[in-house]
Amino acid sequence: MRKGIRNNKVEFQYASRFLETEIKEAIFSQAADRIADRMKKNLNRFKGHFPGDESKNGIYDKLPQVKKGTWGAGYWVGIHWLLYALTNDDVFKETAFDYTTIFEKTLTKEHYDSTHCVGCEADPALVWGYRFTGESHLKELAVKAGEIMLDRYVPNPGFVHMAGKMDDPYEGRRVIIDSFTVIPILYFASEFSGNPVFTEAAIRNGYTLLRYNIRDNGSIIQLTEFDKRDGKYIQHLPHQGFDLHSTWSRGSGWASWGLPDLYRYTGDEEVFYAAEMVNQFFLSNLPSDCLPNWDLNFIAGNNEPRDSSAAALVSVGLQKLLKVKPDCSNALLYQKANDILLAQLIETCWEEDNQIEGLLAHVCANRPRNRNIDDYTTWGDYYFVEALYYRLGGKYF
Repeated sequence: MRKGIRNNKVEFQYASRFLETEIKEAIFSQAADRIADRMKKNLNRFKGHFPGDESKNGIYDKLPQVKKGTWGAGYWVGIHWLLYALTNDDVFKETAFDYTTIFEKTLTKEHYDSTHCVGCEADPALVWGYRFTGESHLKELAVKAGEIMLDRYVPNPGFVHMAGKMDDPYEGRRVIIDSFTVIPILYFASEFSGNPVFTEAAIRNGYTLLRYNIRDNGSIIQLTEFDKRDGKYIQHLPHQGFDLHSTWSRGSGWASWGLPDLYRYTGDEEVFYAAEMVNQFFLSNLPSDCLPNWDLNFIAGNNEPRDSSAAALVSVGLQKLLKVKPDCSNALLYQKANDILLAQLIETCWEEDNQIEGLLAHVCANRPRNRNIDDYTTWGDYYFVEALYYRLGGKYF
């Protein structure tokens, strides 16, 4: 997205479909209660094991330790922290602490030598835990995670390298829209270490994504590749999207989720405008039932899979946007749109089946590779709970 294109107000297409619909308040607390009940049943099912990233028919693999190359363990811990905040039930706090004891063993450069995922894992697993309990050890672990993340920082043009070993001479330097998730852990590390280098990395990572991965109309491209020698732009790639001109819906979700954090830390109105444009594009390209297709290139009249996790991410993003600027001109629209998205997830993506372990059905993990195109995932489960946490009055730290 180019700088200097901000207008005074972002106009939303089809705003009436959101503004004219009323959602009953009780649906959100009832959903949280059902999730808490299922997760209590999962305590006996998992018995200290972590789930795999993706389920099969709602049933997760049970992993005795965090497997290298997976990225869902932190989300699993985070679900327990959020449920502790929502219910004040100590069983979730104790379980989260137990899982953290296992998770912290992964906080090494060797474990994350080929991925940026320590960012999206450490924030739910460690930062929530510290915010809710004040446990200093969790704070120290979160700062350590920030240090690991910093090893993947590429100063020119300024971003966290997504995947591949940093010393690979044949490996390009790539940033993906998902990398908005590394910003909070870097800021946390800066806040509690006093080292401003974390803040610089977080801000520059955010602005690189803003410049290269978000188009002027609010649509997104997932991946940008740069030359590792001089940092010059090489190419865009759709990666998990349909093609170079479409918008992967979960990519919109990552941007919607992360831009409020960048605005909160910078106060830059260009960032807020970008957030509005991303949400405008997403909401304007939803099918009639408001459950997004895996790519926003597909709207209606097709058999393409949906991705409920994209809607969960946008639900969180809309609520964080309201928290950083509650008096913005589109505030009522964001509130209404969020309620509709979240209600749709509750009504169509919750399965009443005692065998099911997951929380959010109809996630499309990776359509181009035809992998888990309609099932449950740990990240979908987590962002569904995070959306309910904010909707039920949870604090935005």
